[in-house]
Amino acid sequence: MSNQNVLIISPEPWGKSKISKHHYALALAEMGANVYFLNLNVQNKSSSDEICKDHTNIVLTNINISNYVNKFRFHFRFLYHVILPLKIKSWTKKHPKLDILISFDCNGVFTDLSLFKAKRTIFFPVDQVNVKYREAYKGFDELVSISPVILRAFPNFAPKKLLHHGLSPFFSQKDYQYKEVIKPKHIAYVGNLLIGPILDKLVIKKIVSNHSELQFHFYGAFQTANTNLGVDTSPDTYEFIDFLSESENCVLHGIVTPEELAAAYQNIDAFLVCYDYKHDKNECSNSHKIMEYLSTGKPIISTRISMYDNENLFPMLNTFDNSYFPEFFDQQMKDWDNISNISLFEKRKAFANKNSYEDNVLKILS
Repeated sequence: MSNQNVLIISPEPWGKSKISKHHYALALAEMGANVYFLNLNVQNKSSSDEICKDHTNIVLTNINISNYVNKFRFHFRFLYHVILPLKIKSWTKKHPKLDILISFDCNGVFTDLSLFKAKRTIFFPVDQVNVKYREAYKGFDELVSISPVILRAFPNFAPKKLLHHGLSPFFSQKDYQYKEVIKPKHIAYVGNLLIGPILDKLVIKKIVSNHSELQFHFYGAFQTANTNLGVDTSPDTYEFIDFLSESENCVLHGIVTPEELAAAYQNIDAFLVCYDYKHDKNECSNSHKIMEYLSTGKPIISTRISMYDNENLFPMLNTFDNSYFPEFFDQQMKDWDNISNISLFEKRKAFANKNSYEDNVLKILS
């Protein structure tokens, strides 16, 4: 990868919170590539490039599209397809020729990826591609995703590659040691608490209310300020945040650095995953945080995530009906010895370490 020019097109801008797009950029940069990270949030952005503070091999870049032109994307696509190629051509003239393009865009912004003239183009949607624009995507050599549900939307395209989410270096380089826990005390949920109805708030509230003996730690955005990820401002979201804030057995840590999070995991006994199938466009087929949790070797108590149906790594509800989940959680606390032993601890760590972002880059490019 040394000195190869890579463009990553991301639906989420660069910021404090890092998800897969950012981690792939960091992994490629560490492997010696010159990475250009193109934000899709381009309205009113400066056209000048900026060296990323997180890695000198990453350049944050934009293709300026005015709010007026952006309206064409939704209402006058034919005009949008006249203007956008000119914008891309202008960008490519100012930048080195691309060896690799990896696009995570799934909202119809850059649908003809051949316009970037990369030697190799990879389309990597990690969410369902917007149905309205699905047939417009073209100009890529390979299709990669973390969910068979997403790949299913492209029945006539080959080759396809299915990957697990990657494990970020903050956790792949952290060697957690097994510690016998007689009775669990600290349970963690990590993720944006403002993501909307996909987070099964009612079920989480039941679990918190039923277990005053446990301390629940929530790491992730719970205030709209200072987050570069999605924000849901519905009343039930704020009511949920208020409930957690007022519960004596809950601690809201907010957004913390990966280093702080990796250190905090040392004191966590188990992790919680609680998603609502009815509101997940990826049908609860995968979750990036699970790989992070697995790297600690510690138990995960989860609603159903179908990519893990046959892995036998952690206790997971066998149905998408979450009404049983509070009772399921109770049972895992009673069966603690069966879900927290050294054999499972090592199995989880080994699985996670086979899925570092560096390893996934090699899998994609192989």
